Amino acid sequence: LPLLIKELTEQAARKRTYQVRFGYTALLFVATCLLFYGNVSSDGTSSVLGRGRPMFNQLVGMQFWGIYLLLPATVCGVISSEKEKESLSLLMLTTLTPWQIIIQKLFGRLIPMFAFLFISFPLMAIAFSNGGVTSSHLWSGILLLVLTCLQVGSFSIACSAYFRTTYEAFAASYLCFFLLCYMIPALYAPNVFAWAESRTFGATVAGSMMIVVSICGFLGLARMFLETRAFVPARNYLLELFRHLDGIFNDWNNLTGG
Repeated sequence: LPLLIKELTEQAARKRTYQVRFGYTALLFVATCLLFYGNVSSDGTSSVLGRGRPMFNQLVGMQFWGIYLLLPATVCGVISSEKEKESLSLLMLTTLTPWQIIIQKLFGRLIPMFAFLFISFPLMAIAFSNGGVTSSHLWSGILLLVLTCLQVGSFSIACSAYFRTTYEAFAASYLCFFLLCYMIPALYAPNVFAWAESRTFGATVAGSMMIVVSICGFLGLARMFLETRAFVPARNYLLELFRHLDGIFNDWNNLTGG
């Protein structure tokens, strides 16, 4: 896995990697402690027994939003940045297949995100120990968080492979994904998590099939775009606008005689 090792090594050498990790962890633990404190009444700690389910749901909800806000920004530039540096052609001349490039680039960004999920496990254990959370609900939350990482990451890398610049891929990764989830609610993991609250883990797995299908579809699109859109020339939209206006003015000059 040479490309994956390269991606992880470069991230480990950046100071920003640890700053983001510390910031994410601090926000998660502070927000969770505030939410958990709101569930504790003045009667004492015994009042929280049996009330772990709302704590767990709030924690998983924060994790969903953390994934939706953070992961697209980290994945959207993995292919488009290679296009901007004109190094994608060199990468495709190696012995790596397109699938290997896509998968290794994707997991180079997913592994740090999975580390963020592991950080929340002690908080999940606290919510679980307070009671009210079944084992099926616990595993359903973990499964949907992992599937959300794969879904958001695969969609963002498809945008990165399609668009020429990182700015375009960044905007599309957020806008197009939420528009797609609005049109197809079954693709939105928090909806599935709310539906699975009173169901078994097997039912949650069956209800997550649309998310699994979307992951496979997004990866297939990324594989196709990697080759078909590898050498798309950059577009200057401002220059195109001025050229269009220039054409209009020339037509007016011809019509009015200058």
